[in-house]
Amino acid sequence: MTGLVDVDTLARDLVSIPSDPPAHLEGDLINWLREMFESRGLCCINQPTGLGKFRENLLVLSHDPGDAPSDLDGRGGLLFSAHADVVPPGYADAFDPWVDGAGFLHGRGATDMKGGMAAFIAAFLNNLDAITSRTDKLIGMLFTVDEEITLTGAKVFASSEYAGLFKNAILPEPTSMQPVRGHKGVMFVRYDVHGKSAHAAMPELGINAITIAMDLYYAIENGLSTVFAERVHPVLGPPTFNIGAMHGGERANIVPGSCYFLFDRRITGGETVEDSIAELDNIARSIHLPDGASITSQVIHAEEPYCLEDVDPFLKHVCDMIGVEPSIMNGYTEAGIYYNKAGISTIILGPGGIEGAHVIDEKVSTQELRDATAVYEKLMLDYINNDEQAWIVARKIKKLAIFDMDGTLVNFAIDSNAVRSDAIKYLIETLSIPDDLLDVSYPTTELMAKTKAYLQQENRDEPDWNEIRAVVYKIAELYEDKAAEVSTPIAGIENVLADLEGSGVIMAVCTFNSTRNALNVLKRNGIDQFFSSVVGRDKVPDKTKPNPAHGQYILEELGFNPEQACMIGDHPNDIQMAVALGIKGIAITSERHGASDFARFEDCLSAIVGDNEYDLLASAIKHALDIS
Repeated sequence: MTGLVDVDTLARDLVSIPSDPPAHLEGDLINWLREMFESRGLCCINQPTGLGKFRENLLVLSHDPGDAPSDLDGRGGLLFSAHADVVPPGYADAFDPWVDGAGFLHGRGATDMKGGMAAFIAAFLNNLDAITSRTDKLIGMLFTVDEEITLTGAKVFASSEYAGLFKNAILPEPTSMQPVRGHKGVMFVRYDVHGKSAHAAMPELGINAITIAMDLYYAIENGLSTVFAERVHPVLGPPTFNIGAMHGGERANIVPGSCYFLFDRRITGGETVEDSIAELDNIARSIHLPDGASITSQVIHAEEPYCLEDVDPFLKHVCDMIGVEPSIMNGYTEAGIYYNKAGISTIILGPGGIEGAHVIDEKVSTQELRDATAVYEKLMLDYINNDEQAWIVARKIKKLAIFDMDGTLVNFAIDSNAVRSDAIKYLIETLSIPDDLLDVSYPTTELMAKTKAYLQQENRDEPDWNEIRAVVYKIAELYEDKAAEVSTPIAGIENVLADLEGSGVIMAVCTFNSTRNALNVLKRNGIDQFFSSVVGRDKVPDKTKPNPAHGQYILEELGFNPEQACMIGDHPNDIQMAVALGIKGIAITSERHGASDFARFEDCLSAIVGDNEYDLLASAIKHALDIS
């Protein structure tokens, strides 16, 4: 291949090289690619994955990163990544590609994802001189192995030093060239139930493992269905679950002594793998088991969800360039690995539709391959011609306003004393601590801290604090949900938020409430659309305000420095956190907390605004952020 690269021909060449492990490992394709790139003088790096010599990643760079500094502190690179493996062929000649009269390329991998792979390779090679001449701009092409089964190649890359070279990435999974900003996480769990075999004519002598397994599944179904309706992420939607397989027993006349089933759990934004595992474990422990029966579980695979924020500059650049709004997708991809494990803002954007992947007759439009090549080419040229500066420094120009929720954004009449009273009752009954150790005047976090200190002082065995915290917070959430039903927006807050949005201010919420409850409250009061991030106590366990870790979570999530942000709140804890973070603070005074309560922060406050002076709040925030 010399001169300009024809994407149709390249796609056919790639499809014709079988890479469907274990029948055909990815090595033949990787070696073919390496030879092609090395013939053009490009830097090629084979990356071992632990799967064997013939199953290594290939990283191709526009220049050796040691030759010149990559822009913006060595983390400004643009990555295009495709997996080299495909699923097994649907018919005998699936690796003998052909184009039909309608212009569709047929063959295994045409859609997922050798078509997209061919498009970004063609875009790169057809602009090779321009790309390689900019040694201050790094473009990479990554070809990973074993995506279809374990994601091993992506995980190895994400944990390597090479991942640190890249800020943004394109993953050309089939999306019909619709930019995809995220998808749910995934968890596969195997449950094994052990009972006791017996003759079916005397079932009382056995323990039926299948019926226990059914009881367990129905308990999971009932437990998750109840809470899932309350966990609808504004972008990713609700979590889901499915039982995919169940096997047990030998024959009709034997009481089954063992049974197992495989369970799929999709994890939405605001949830974590750890919490999802704990939730299932708690349900399993609630099952009454006869003597001699047992349930064991094994998490086979688990990955966190990923979702780019509205303010992500790369997402905005790509969507503006193409002229469409971002979407989400079902399934799990390497994008979640790159984003969660390496901090690379990754957009899924490729030719072909996901409905055409893994089918018997896989095909992709050659016109769409050419369109994808043009889009990738534009991204590469924008990047090397300095438009990338705008993507990456956009956050350095923008400003961030972090709001407390209760009393600042909404009127939220929660019965705090009742929450603490119920929590104290639970702690006393569960941990056998003295009745006079705790008082309702203590915040919930302090109740647990004092309990923990007491147990340590008495040299008592440590309980499972994750479980204790979960119960205490569940108590709080019950009262929060009641308060949410009667919450109302603070008078004038919508005008404040609209003014700030019009001035380009990014906004976030920092609250002790659970993230789920906070999202519900904001949506109920018609102001959820203003906020790019909502961080409740569940995202920073035991580190809520005034602990600066609460605010730091938001700064890191949205990519801001302290000098770009300010904190607005009606409680001294809000301002104390702002001081600890080194960000400007604006205090909202009320009957509960007057100006004297904030006197100790006088030197650090940018403004003090009364709760009846919200017409002045937007101006005060913009002044604090140096916005004219």
